Amino acid sequence: MDWNLQAIWRFVVEITILTVGFYYAFIFMRGTRGWPIVIGFGVMLGIFLLTALLNLQVLIFLLRNFFAVSAVAVLVIFQPELRRLLGELGNL
Repeated sequence: MDWNLQAIWRFVVEITILTVGFYYAFIFMRGTRGWPIVIGFGVMLGIFLLTALLNLQVLIFLLRNFFAVSAVAVLVIFQPELRRLLGELGNL
């Protein structure tokens, strides 16, 4: 793979931004009623990665569809936390 300096720089910046974003999102969520749900989604993601490594096609199909449906569910479940987050961002 031909990595030039610009590609490496973009990769490092992108990973850094994502890492900081996830860190602050987890810090924001910790201690709220939604924290156990975050842990549950993390466990489901771990199970999905394990099934992908073991090449279990039926479970991969079911978990992929679960995550597709859960995208809408996340907005409903975390509505109070998202409202609080947007309020705090507005006060900055």
